[in-house]
Amino acid sequence: MTQEEHYVKYIECGIRAIKLGTKNPQEANVGKYFEKLREVNDGLCDDLMERYKQVVDDYKKRENQKLFKKTW
Repeated sequence: MTQEEHYVKYIECGIRAIKLGTKNPQEANVGKYFEKLREVNDGLCDDLMERYKQVVDDYKKRENQKLFKKTW
């Protein structure tokens, strides 16, 4: 497995964990792997970053809904 594949695998696992709700974005800790991947493959990094942003936005919406339901 090349370094690039290792970075991609770690990022994809982090994205999946956030999507499933088993980790929050801070716990996933994929930022350093995005930086390393950007040095190796800028285009792939941009594609994964778009997926990551979408998943984090969905995560924030779910958390806001949970907080809203608790207040009622």
